[in-house]
Amino acid sequence: MSNRKRNAAIVGGLLLLALIGSSSASAAEPKRDPKKRNIHAPPGWEPDPDAPPPKVPTVPTVPTGPGKPKPTKPKGPQVQPLTPDGPDDPDEPIRVDPIVPDEPIDPDEPTPAKVDDIIKTYPTPATFFQVIYGNEFLGNQGIVARLMRSALFLAARAQGMSVDEANAWAAPRANDAQNRIKVTKDIACVPINDVRFGTYAFPKDQVIPGPQGRGIRLLPMNADDASRIRQGMTMVRNVRLSSPGAPSSTSSEGVESEFQSLELLWLPGYDLDVLFTSNGETWTMGGEWSDGSSKIHPPPLIYGLGVTDYSDAGLGVWGCAPNTAEIS
Repeated sequence: MSNRKRNAAIVGGLLLLALIGSSSASAAEPKRDPKKRNIHAPPGWEPDPDAPPPKVPTVPTVPTGPGKPKPTKPKGPQVQPLTPDGPDDPDEPIRVDPIVPDEPIDPDEPTPAKVDDIIKTYPTPATFFQVIYGNEFLGNQGIVARLMRSALFLAARAQGMSVDEANAWAAPRANDAQNRIKVTKDIACVPINDVRFGTYAFPKDQVIPGPQGRGIRLLPMNADDASRIRQGMTMVRNVRLSSPGAPSSTSSEGVESEFQSLELLWLPGYDLDVLFTSNGETWTMGGEWSDGSSKIHPPPLIYGLGVTDYSDAGLGVWGCAPNTAEIS
């Protein structure tokens, strides 16, 4: 082989070795992100096993309150789904227990707590009942039917019946149609109801008046009397009295538009002994507060707060004989 060929072969071999070395070095070294800094420890550095762990910064909480930023809340009404208690087995029917009304409380003073004791969400004798949208006087779930079940239940309990026995005794006796009409008239006759809500103008097919000719329309044109009596303020009449035979349209709106609450009805007490001994037939308003006054009326110190009449009805005497009263 000539010297020229020998030299060419040596150069080619050296180039091949250089290419192989370069390729293996590239494969052994991992690729680095050019955007990341390559931080090297100083020569000879080793971690200290007794050094505390590095601190992790925490995100400070944002204070809330007046003048402070508040957490963002999701927009729109936050409606919680109804989750009635029931059996774990979805195929097993849910048992609905009868509602047992609380026994009425006899407050000595109308302090806010004691006022709340006699404001019920279930119609109960000798308590206030706050009407809500959808309530009606008549019907099996009406105010009157539930009031009658409460009174009958309490009458039976007073005679020593168990809760189940009292419910079983009360339920069928609360279905008497004639007594439902009688109790509806009683509510319209209660002086503290008549002075606030009684009107001669009402739809004849929807309202049952008392013997005095005035009925109660369940419409949102009244003061928030529950809030007022908690504060020791007078209750309010905002309903137009109108005149006998007047069309119902004359009392469909209140005198003052600022009042937009539904009625806080006083549900009279009943003589529970007479109710039981008559087998649920005789409904006589009565019962006594601790001072001897009748439970046809609210407790004396609440009743004594009086009524502010925005309608200038000017009757002075309210209710039905023999249970009329002068209220101003």
